[in-house]
Amino acid sequence: MPLLTVATVLASFSTLDAAPDFVPLPAKVELAEGRFTLSKKTVIVAPAALTNEAELLAERLRRVAGLPSPIQETGKGIVLKIDERMAAEGYGLKIDANGVTIHAGSNAGVFYGI
Repeated sequence: MPLLTVATVLASFSTLDAAPDFVPLPAKVELAEGRFTLSKKTVIVAPAALTNEAELLAERLRRVAGLPSPIQETGKGIVLKIDERMAAEGYGLKIDANGVTIHAGSNAGVFYGI
């Protein structure tokens, strides 16, 4: 199953008047103002329980965009987190000027969100 990287998702939002291109198509998409730009200072924020998913994302960002993307447990940047109110394999993706958040009901959901 092809997975989207954050870089690909961000590229989808490069033009506000164009509909984002996602595969598979999410159940709901809301376009909002603002953007987040990945840089060499961007970090991945994840709890220890999501270390494998954070390392996967970091490797993809290194390979696709040449970004170091260090992983830490607190801060701003690309945030991975578990939200037990969500379905196990469901996920949400929020991108705004403060960063990117991928939240899901389980590690599998975070993996799919990446």
